[in-house]
Amino acid sequence: MVSRNITSVKYVGVQEVWDVETKNHHTLFANSVAVHNCQDINSDFIPEIVRTLDRSKYGIEDFAGTPKTFDGTLEILWRKSSMAEWLIPCSSCKYHNNPHTDADGLHMIQDRGLCCARCGALLDSEKGVWKHFNKDKCGLFTGWHAPQIIFPFHYKVPNKWATIVAAKHGDVAKRIFLNEIMGESCDVGVKLLTESDVRKACILPVAMQLSKAKTFTRAYAFRALGIDWGGRGEDEISKTKAAVIGMRPDGRCDLLYAEDMSKLPDPGHEIARSIELFRDFSCGVLAHDASGTSGTRDVLFNHAQFPRDMIMPMSYVSAWSRNMLSYKEPNRLISWPHYSLDKTRSLLLTIECIKHGYLFFPEWESCNDFLSDFLSLIEEKSDTRRGSDTYLIRRAKDQCDDFAHAVNFALIACFHSQNKYPDLVQTIRAFSPEYLDRLEAMNNQGSTLAEWTQ
Repeated sequence: MVSRNITSVKYVGVQEVWDVETKNHHTLFANSVAVHNCQDINSDFIPEIVRTLDRSKYGIEDFAGTPKTFDGTLEILWRKSSMAEWLIPCSSCKYHNNPHTDADGLHMIQDRGLCCARCGALLDSEKGVWKHFNKDKCGLFTGWHAPQIIFPFHYKVPNKWATIVAAKHGDVAKRIFLNEIMGESCDVGVKLLTESDVRKACILPVAMQLSKAKTFTRAYAFRALGIDWGGRGEDEISKTKAAVIGMRPDGRCDLLYAEDMSKLPDPGHEIARSIELFRDFSCGVLAHDASGTSGTRDVLFNHAQFPRDMIMPMSYVSAWSRNMLSYKEPNRLISWPHYSLDKTRSLLLTIECIKHGYLFFPEWESCNDFLSDFLSLIEEKSDTRRGSDTYLIRRAKDQCDDFAHAVNFALIACFHSQNKYPDLVQTIRAFSPEYLDRLEAMNNQGSTLAEWTQ
């Protein structure tokens, strides 16, 4: 739990409290903001939430919840706080026990009760004191770590303590033990691609250069341009990036070209450049992100009289749906026809194509700044209310994933337009050591891309 601008606590009587999650108010002025279940809120929303305090002379901010991952909102706020721990002195050896797992927390959990990590004597948590490990924030942004083991109603109740001991020894998942019992973050996200995985796919015998890439277009049966629109200044991470994917006659695909459009001055220039790339590579379809800031781009495409039947607007859906890609009529959120794209399934398909020889890249050194976006993709398992597990793909904190989505849009557009979705089972079998040796031999012999795609 972390709080700002709290110097003392006193009873002030009955006060009006608003739940801003359910009340439909456009304007709200408050004296304090209490954000509970803070771990489930996007950290980017916090600065806007606290703007409701601008007219208040108190401006109290209170954030509480159960931490999840190291890049989650609650963990971010905790690191900015005074980081107070409840130190419990031992009456026998006088050692002050710190309940954090990086300190004494695990050793304090013994079968017979809450014990001193040094001598094993039983502890009385009620004699503990707060110690702020980030003293500069004390009184400005105060944070308290409150694990279950420091509370008497846990460690003095035998059946509850037995549950904690069992959890420590693996009766529940480590993630649940750390999050729910110890009140600490646990990075459960799994990186989906390593740099080694991506490098292995960089076997096209060319460096990525626009002038050269345009000469290879006729070697491909179909080409698609994928674009993920950036936030244009809302943060320094989200950037507009484009990817040109070429599909060979056998259905395998190559990255022909990549471009970062974030330096262009406005959306109009982005649209002009997109149309130019589309024509340079004789693409058959332009697939782009249909959510977020794409409304302006859609209007600009219309003004440029770009053929509507060559655009595939794709809107991600986070939950696993019946069909990975579905055509949708306009609705209250998106006012033009678009495709609903299952984010998790489509990205997993693209990742498997990279791993198993269905998507190739130019030489690593020529495009590693783009391909590194794939390394930020993390698969995370979360529990649903029904008790089942849900797998989602998110990006690692403070890392960019825009190019990965641009490739994803273009690749799915190729598969859908040509009705050639990969048979990855057969592909994995065919991607034998002998096949890899043949590709490497062609690369060493200086084969041209035209020969490579035959």
